[in-house]
Amino acid sequence: ILRKHENKTVAWMHAYVYAKFH
Repeated sequence: ILRKHENKTVAWMHAYVYAKFH
């Protein structure tokens, strides 16, 4: 149902992980 919200959260997590690992 909250596909947009979930996608946004996933994008934020990817950005966080990317910044943390890089």
